[in-house]
Amino acid sequence: MPLGSLRSDLRTCVRVSQLIAYCSPNPVVANAYGGLILLILILLSGFSIVRGSIPDYWIWAYYISPFAWALRCVVINEFTSPSWNSPIPGGEGQTVGERALGTFDFFTTRDWYWAGIGYMWALTFLLIGVSAVALTYLSGEPPVARVADPKQLAKARQKAEKARQEAEAGARQAAQANVAPPQANGANTSQVHVVVDVGKLPYTPITLVFQDIRYFVPNPSKGQKTDDGNPAPDKLELLKGVTGFAVPGSMTALMGGSGAGKTTLMDVIAGRKTVGEVRGNIWVNGHPKEQGSWARSSGYVEQMDIHTPATTVLEALMFSARLRLPRETPKAAVRAYVDSVIRMVELDDVMFSLVGLSGGNSGTGLNVDARKRLTLAVELVANPSVVFMDEPTSGLDARAASIVMKAIRAVANDGRTVMVVIHQPSIEIFEAFDMLLLLQRGGRTTYFGPLGSHSKPLVDYLMGQVPGVEPLPEGYNPATWMLEVTGAAKAVRIKAVEGVDWPQVYSGSSLAASNAARAEQLIEDSRKSYPQPLVVSGKYAARAPTQFAALLFKFQMVYWRTPSYNFVRLAMTIVVALVYGSIYWNQGEMPNPASVGRVQNVMGVLYSSSSFLGMLGMGAIQPLLGFERVVFYREQAASMYSPWAYGIVLAMVEIPYLIAQVIIFVGIMYPMIHFLGTADHFFYYLLMVFETLSFYLSFGSALVYITPSQQLAQVAGAGLNFMFSLFNGFVIPFPSIPEYYKWANRGSPTTWVLYGLVADQLGGNKTPFQYPGDNTISSVAAYLRDSFGYKYGFRFWCLLIVAGYIIGLRILGILALRYVSFLRR
Repeated sequence: MPLGSLRSDLRTCVRVSQLIAYCSPNPVVANAYGGLILLILILLSGFSIVRGSIPDYWIWAYYISPFAWALRCVVINEFTSPSWNSPIPGGEGQTVGERALGTFDFFTTRDWYWAGIGYMWALTFLLIGVSAVALTYLSGEPPVARVADPKQLAKARQKAEKARQEAEAGARQAAQANVAPPQANGANTSQVHVVVDVGKLPYTPITLVFQDIRYFVPNPSKGQKTDDGNPAPDKLELLKGVTGFAVPGSMTALMGGSGAGKTTLMDVIAGRKTVGEVRGNIWVNGHPKEQGSWARSSGYVEQMDIHTPATTVLEALMFSARLRLPRETPKAAVRAYVDSVIRMVELDDVMFSLVGLSGGNSGTGLNVDARKRLTLAVELVANPSVVFMDEPTSGLDARAASIVMKAIRAVANDGRTVMVVIHQPSIEIFEAFDMLLLLQRGGRTTYFGPLGSHSKPLVDYLMGQVPGVEPLPEGYNPATWMLEVTGAAKAVRIKAVEGVDWPQVYSGSSLAASNAARAEQLIEDSRKSYPQPLVVSGKYAARAPTQFAALLFKFQMVYWRTPSYNFVRLAMTIVVALVYGSIYWNQGEMPNPASVGRVQNVMGVLYSSSSFLGMLGMGAIQPLLGFERVVFYREQAASMYSPWAYGIVLAMVEIPYLIAQVIIFVGIMYPMIHFLGTADHFFYYLLMVFETLSFYLSFGSALVYITPSQQLAQVAGAGLNFMFSLFNGFVIPFPSIPEYYKWANRGSPTTWVLYGLVADQLGGNKTPFQYPGDNTISSVAAYLRDSFGYKYGFRFWCLLIVAGYIIGLRILGILALRYVSFLRR
């Protein structure tokens, strides 16, 4: 019987949540409405506050709450069963079960059980019908057209120009200050540093050579049989002996069909792979690649445009530049260089705009091509010697792609080494490259060599190596033609010559031999030009104070510009405080004599109020941190800052909002419930609520960092909090918990929240207390000590224990950021 009532309750709760989602314009509003409605329905279920103590103006919610009906069904079904039918001596015919129900103000007849079953089924069908109506007539937020206002554009351009002039003036002053005065015996050239061109920074040109690159990954079919009956190999070889090079001032295109290993090769060279085994040699200016200095000297433009939505374009670029440029670079020079990059990628008009979310309907943020240019600019402001780009023109129209390629060409012309994975380029984009590395499916080289004017070297090679290759038609895209004739294209207009193994043809060609010799020569020459390997000062370009300052500024702006997180939680704090205060009005004063029901009311509000507010905050912060974790992975791969700086700043930036939240919550609820009015009890309650909210935020943060996804973190958080609530001593007092589960009580963080709050408010209360069905008079303090094990003198230790959990969870989160990565490449 009780199982059926629980199923009905769960079904009804699901329908309530669905209806809230259907009626809400977005998830943020749905979470706020849903949290408030569930709070009222759960609080007024008759458990945390008994029915007789509910104010008259809230009693209606008790009779419509599906939780109240389900709880009544369960307790009536249990306490009217034969095992509870023993009569109480002198109890005027009352049974033990009826006395237990009456103690907590539950009805005692089984009519309420069947009424509850019928109510929940009827409510379920009603909610289904209302949900259908909501789906029919309500819709989400309509998309907002993003049409730039000419006046706003003009204002943005004027603002950008003024900032640029100021930055250039500061850079010139810094340049003059860095010119050493001439000495008597002539100028010491090693001490002279002149900025020749404002917006230019020095860098070391890099010659990149990679030889016989092979890449192996674990075989997911290991242990199974292949089609020919042989056991599957332990590893799969995705790259098979790829050799090539890239020199300063050149643009190298990586191309091939699906599964050819283009991005895989670039990730291997850039050192971005997180799984698998790499074999072969990678040479940087004639010396073996060292990943620490390599990460600082190279930039990697991701295919996905991953940025923090609540920052402006200028802030995102300044953040990247300040943390990745050499620490001795003056601030004015940093700003001037950032402005030069902004001009290069044509982001002038949007430099003060928020990045926003990709594909959002809010009408704010950058469009697709501006986001792509921002992704490029974030890497360029780091002044890299080598730039890797993964399909930088994908998803862009012709104009946007042209702007991006113009910027890439300018980077190469500046003497940097550029390597680009490109997919289906136009003729103009394809022939803008100097070198082409064409891969065949399976990670084998089909062609590596120059493109030249009108792709003549490529065309001559393919037509000269294999007889029968159809010539390139007039006006036909050579990029499409080469994929078709080598059999790498799916949809073809020009048929490939059958039976030709193009990688085998290349490996035996004079071109492959020439490339191998050229690679050896480049290693030798660059080693002579740069006798010492590439060296950088430390793992991070910026010092720890600079990292803290940059991260703190960034996340202060992020939090201030994210009202869906901070404004909603502050608004919900006011509502929750008013709801609790009105439901538990004056419950903090103990009657004489006090009863079990009144003590339970106080314990219920003390724990559930702080716990609910904490869970609300945890649920709100996890989506924010889940998105930011992806940004963190990108920034960490570029060695921008320490995970310790990141984790500490995220803890610090919460403090002002937590203080405001706690003051609002306690300031409203504390006097309404009439808790103890002395200053020491008030500030103890204030501090414990602050720690409780901090604990839940730390708990939620750690879960995001140790689980693969934000959704799993939310499920884990809800499940673990249920276990905390089950064992914290409220549902089952500590003395009544079986011995083999007492460790769970002491290990539950919320045990000490409940212990501290109850001991502070009631642990010293000498009000007479009468046990149910007994004339024995004790005191509230003695009842708590005997039944719950709470001691008044231990309350300050509870503060220290909760603080220990907060610090431990923050450290756990930082260690997870440092050593655990769910990014699989």
